[in-house]
Order: sequence, then structure tokens, then C-alpha cells
Amino acid sequence: MNRFLLLLFACCVLGIRAQVIEDDPPKEPLSPEELQSQTTKEILSLIEVAIKVAQYTDIGEKRKAMGWVQERLDVVKGLLNVDGGSGTKEPEVTYYQDCAALYDEGFTDSGLYNIYPNYPASSDPLAVWCDQESDGGGWIVFQRRVDGSEDFEKLWDEYRQGFGDPSAEFWLGNDNLVLLTTGGGDVELRVDITDWDDRTAYAQYANFAVRGSQYTLTADGYDEASTAGDALDYHNGMDFTTTDRDNDRASGGNCAVWMRGGFWHNYCLTADPNGPYLVPGGEYGAFSPGTDQGVTWTTYTAHGYPGREYSLKGTEMKLRMSPAISP
Repeated sequence: MNRFLLLLFACCVLGIRAQVIEDDPPKEPLSPEELQSQTTKEILSLIEVAIKVAQYTDIGEKRKAMGWVQERLDVVKGLLNVDGGSGTKEPEVTYYQDCAALYDEGFTDSGLYNIYPNYPASSDPLAVWCDQESDGGGWIVFQRRVDGSEDFEKLWDEYRQGFGDPSAEFWLGNDNLVLLTTGGGDVELRVDITDWDDRTAYAQYANFAVRGSQYTLTADGYDEASTAGDALDYHNGMDFTTTDRDNDRASGGNCAVWMRGGFWHNYCLTADPNGPYLVPGGEYGAFSPGTDQGVTWTTYTAHGYPGREYSLKGTEMKLRMSPAISP
């Protein structure tokens, strides 16, 4: 009972779903005293690492540290799952590689999950927000705007690593987009938008990829049943641009500087989900004629304004493996 309570305490502190590796070689059984001592030591180590995770401010370092936490938690669970002195009994684990695989296995609630997109080459986890509700679920959300709490006027390395809070406003990271979209199989893209009257619309694409060191965008196969319009057609094939890395086609300057956010700018945009978050009654208001700035999707006009003059209330960009990647 004491061992069970110790495990429960560790899991509650961390809030992490435990997973352990299959087919580990059996271990020699420990005496009760050895088991108690080693379990206590591992739980203290686990808590120490968890405290360090909370102190990291860089999201890339935090994700890496979460992997260390998972390793320590696996050790603790293995110590506490002993079968009558016959040795440690290792539970099964599945390394889900995407949100679609999780959905297929019954994880149908949207939320934050660990996935393993590079398994079996690597068992490093990636924490992602899974949208398990839109169009059959299985979506990995990689961008969200909801309230302006996160500044998207970031540098190249920040967009490369990712930033923000996956449960609020964030960018998952361009390196992660390359990993998720170039591992084999088709990848779909969906963009959900919300205007200030809470009307919603979406744009869906059959083919999505981010490739190479310049994070070149592929977004084609637009679904004509979509309701937001094909604002990414103008951006298809473009390299990523930030305020400190100019890859756009504008000859007189940098679109990311003008538009105040990194994106696959052309000269400059018909879509800019990463633009400055403008609100009614703010410095510019939600409607910004003549600036082209804001959280924009210019092919959507149900709000009654020219698309370039309207900044949206919310956006989510998400991808889905189709079919899901198999181990």
C-alpha cells in the first residue's frame, strides 16, 4: 500500500501519463528493504527533476527536460510493479506517433498529449495539443491565436524552436513541423478561424509539408467545400520569413517587419495568422484599413469588411497524418 501511495503521489505532482518500454530484460528481484530504499531514492530524483522543469523558460529545453521526467517516472513505476518475488513485471507501452493514432486507440478528448513522431529512431516525446473533435479528430495543433497573450513578433530561432503555451497561444516550432510533415505518408492541413461576431470558418488542404533549412511551405489540394477561402495559395512554395531572416519576395524591405510577425510571406500576404492581435477599441481596432496588419485571412469576408482590413478574433492551424504514421 505504501508503494502504491508513493506512485500515486509522484503521478499527481507531475500529471504525466506513464509509459514504459516493452521487452526490457527481466531484473533480479529486490528484497523489500532494497525495494523501499531504491523506490524512495527514485521518487526524490523524480521530484527534483520536475522542479527543474518548472524553472525552464525556453520551450525547447522544457520539452527535452520532460523526457527526463518521463524516464524517471518509468523507473519508479517499474520498481512498484512487482509480481510476488518473481521479478519486475513490465507493463505494455505504445509509442503513439501522432494524434490520429491516439484517437484510433480511444483517446478522443482534445488536450495535451505526448507523442513520439520519430519512433523507433528516437523515443523522445513531443508534447502537442490534439484536436480530437474537428472533422473526425486526429489533428496536431501547431498554431493558435485566441486573446493576444503571446507576442508573435519573434526571431528566426524562436520560430524554429517554438514558443508560447500549447493550451493557449503558441507556435509549435518549425523544426517540429519538418519532423511531423516529412516522415512519410500524406499530411493534411486545416485552418480554423473565428471573427469578432463568433462566426467560424475553415480552410482545408490535402497536401501540407514544411521542408528544408528554410522551412519551405507546401499547401495545396484545397478542399472546395471549405468556407474560409484559399488564402494560402499565394504563400505556397515560399520560405519562412522572420524579422531577422528575410526570405520573402518584397524588394523594398522585410514583410515580417512590416506585418510584425513571422510567416511564409510572399510580397507580402493574403494570409497572416501570426500578425499582431488587434481588438475592437484598441490602438488600431479590429478593422485596420490601409495597414494590412492583424491576424488576417483575406479570402474570408463573411464579416462584411474587405479581407485586408479585418483582424480575426481567433485562428488555429493544425495538421493530420492521413493515414496515421505506423511504428
